Amino acid sequence: MSKGFNPLRSNPCVYMRQRASNLEIITVWVDDLLIFTNSDPIIENLKVELHSIFNIMDIGEPMKIVRIKVTMGENSITISQSKYIESILKHEGMDPEKIKPVKSPLDPNIQLVPNPEGTDGDRSNDYASLLGALQFLTCTTCPDIAYAVSRLSRFTANLSKTHYATVKRLLCYLAGTRQYGLTYKADKPYLQRENLFYSYC
Repeated sequence: MSKGFNPLRSNPCVYMRQRASNLEIITVWVDDLLIFTNSDPIIENLKVELHSIFNIMDIGEPMKIVRIKVTMGENSITISQSKYIESILKHEGMDPEKIKPVKSPLDPNIQLVPNPEGTDGDRSNDYASLLGALQFLTCTTCPDIAYAVSRLSRFTANLSKTHYATVKRLLCYLAGTRQYGLTYKADKPYLQRENLFYSYC
């Protein structure tokens, strides 16, 4: 594994303002931002307000932000990260086109345990850096690898060859599923109602 793969160089910020029934959300990532509101007139007014304060440029609907590809449908949004996954694979010396994909992130027959030699690993090692990149995927477009990444993250201080082999298998799984994404689609009954945001935490 090669050194220093850092998926994020700074943290995104989220700002929210609610006035009566009007909800405005702005997400900022370095010099890019996304605006979400619950009606088109509100979004236009917010753009005018932002233009009066900052020198900004409206480039239309998003296609990519924070290494996430955004595909807009008529009543749907799909987010995916095939290019980001390919960059991880190439960083690890793996050609995405030559990898034989596997069907699951973890081999159920492999038991992950601390290094039996009891040696202490370096928590800032390449393994930990790679898991950080994979953790970003679990939080954005690849929840299917969340359990595998969680299991592998327990051993950054006491690695063995089994852990390296297991994370390589996970990369092979990602190579085969890198074109997958998450689609959020509004159903017809929802579209007939008022355009409201619903959030859960």
